[in-house]
Amino acid sequence: LGEAARRHGAVLLHRDPQPVVAVREGRGVEREGRALHARPARLPLAGRTTFRAVRHLAESGIRARFYATMSGAIPKRIVSLCPSITEALFDMGAGGRVVGVTEYCVHPADAVADVTKVGGSKLPDLAALFGLEPDLVVMNEEENRVEDFEEIESRGIPVLNTFPKKVIDAAHMVRDIGRAVGCEAESERIAGEIEAAVARALAANAGRVRLRAACLIWMRPFMALNSDTFISDMMSIAG
Repeated sequence: LGEAARRHGAVLLHRDPQPVVAVREGRGVEREGRALHARPARLPLAGRTTFRAVRHLAESGIRARFYATMSGAIPKRIVSLCPSITEALFDMGAGGRVVGVTEYCVHPADAVADVTKVGGSKLPDLAALFGLEPDLVVMNEEENRVEDFEEIESRGIPVLNTFPKKVIDAAHMVRDIGRAVGCEAESERIAGEIEAAVARALAANAGRVRLRAACLIWMRPFMALNSDTFISDMMSIAG
């Protein structure tokens, strides 16, 4: 599928509060607390008029809600609580404004080495996070807990959550993040690379006999992916 699609999509991402909020149908999975789920909120979007709209992503069927309030400010102190989002922020040129990341955010290695760590994605150090005085926190539905989202939101800090459930959604996600942090041109470039990688993979496998495969993600008991997941879609595109 290409490096761009792998790096920017292989980590479950959700949109929920803020300029973009993709909402998954149904409840989140219990895992060390409640998984993040749909919750409308507000996020300042630079240079855009106030709006509130609902759209459907035809490519994935994910419902996306957009809530925004006009402030004219581009975030200057960003905290990322998901490794793939951290990498995307640096790739699109917002890395200089990233002031906090998780212990699992290891790429780009040289760039994140000196960025303040705020614990893990499941158990972030919220005291350390608040001490950084962020004006945007980027989260992920399955990587992060709803309890932490609620606590961050209660402090009046804008939060952007992401959740691509199909490979092509990674492109939508990158555009959403780019719009939120004022890096639309670079995010469009990255999104285009992801879309091109998907198109190449689909073309390469057109007409081929499809393989039957299973992806096990846990033992005792054995657990496998269902069809409504990012990895399942990636495997399907790959043939």
